[in-house]
Amino acid sequence: MAKIVNGAGENGKKIGKEGKVLASGFDSLNLSLMISWKHDGFFQLLKKLKADAMAQGVAMPGKIEAGADSWIFNVEPYGAGGYAYLLDSHDFYIKLIEKMSPTQRPSIIEIRSVTLWQLGVIEAVDRILSLLQAQGADLVKVMSCRGDPCMDMLVPDTIWKEELLKHAVKRARHSGMFHDNGILTGISIGKGNIQVRLYDKPLEILNSKKTWMYDIWGIKEVPPGYRVIRVEFQIRREVFVELGIDTVWHMLNHPRKLWAYCTENWIKFQNHTELHHTQQKPMPWWKTVQNNFLGGQRECPLVRAKAVAATKVQIAQQLFGQINSLLALEADGNIRPGGEIQIEEPLSKVIESAELIKMTPEQTHERVRRKKAKYGKAAEKFKEVQEYRKQNGLPYIQRPEEKGGAA
Repeated sequence: MAKIVNGAGENGKKIGKEGKVLASGFDSLNLSLMISWKHDGFFQLLKKLKADAMAQGVAMPGKIEAGADSWIFNVEPYGAGGYAYLLDSHDFYIKLIEKMSPTQRPSIIEIRSVTLWQLGVIEAVDRILSLLQAQGADLVKVMSCRGDPCMDMLVPDTIWKEELLKHAVKRARHSGMFHDNGILTGISIGKGNIQVRLYDKPLEILNSKKTWMYDIWGIKEVPPGYRVIRVEFQIRREVFVELGIDTVWHMLNHPRKLWAYCTENWIKFQNHTELHHTQQKPMPWWKTVQNNFLGGQRECPLVRAKAVAATKVQIAQQLFGQINSLLALEADGNIRPGGEIQIEEPLSKVIESAELIKMTPEQTHERVRRKKAKYGKAAEKFKEVQEYRKQNGLPYIQRPEEKGGAA
């Protein structure tokens, strides 16, 4: 990585409006694991450590090994949210289900920021999975439930202004700015399953104490007249699935395609946003963001499409769940099998509900027609996207009826 002194690279040239990439990668990665255990030896160790922790009222240290590698962690004296064991260390945090076979609730691994930057994302994932496999874990499925790809940019002060938000061409509606003593510290765009944050990283380091990032950047301090701005996306599993990413290996095999979707399709910072989109161009520094993730050239973006997940059984369950709620509102006394509620009553509630909201047969017909068209369009679009993904080597989630698919 080139050294930077007073805003100049090793060649002595000033950094212009295009900025300079100091680092890129994943700052956070959470995995959800479906595990089938070959034996209960690891659980026996954790059970003893947890019992000792409960007796002494403090977390107890434990250690596991995989060949020459080892991991030292603390077992908390309590569980949380249905997870029996909480294992904590400076590099990993694990929430473990005490079940020998996979359940609908997966175990969770949070890989710490320092581990991702020091080892690299692939090496960090390989390390913790190898450690678990050495304890008897058969990894049925390893999924990404959250990933935070990011890039740290050295840019001139003149770029980091409130007006920057006016240049954002985005899918998200929500946006906000953050200040400290009148100084812009961050911009947030989007909320929910995908969002992006742009913020002054050195200012954040004053609170987080992650001073080791300066070693990653290869600088001792920020040159006068410049800022180190982090562009950081937060992506949850729902978006990964819509992008065709099912397992963590899908994501790790196509990180630049994921970055391209985020920085080209989901949000862009453009010059002349008042003009037609064909006349807009990426701001020079944003073009650098788009083209240099993980030190490589830009790639074809992933394509997002939501599968039509509704089934007759799911809809029927939702329908009768609501009908049961209506019956519960009107029921008197105790509800008992063979008691007040007869099988005909839930069915009669359908007609009664239609009368209550004054739903005519014509309105019902029109709503059904629109729903049918909506499902049809969604299914057709998903089919087209799947075909595009296969033809262009993009990841996609294989359906039971499909015999092949891109990894």
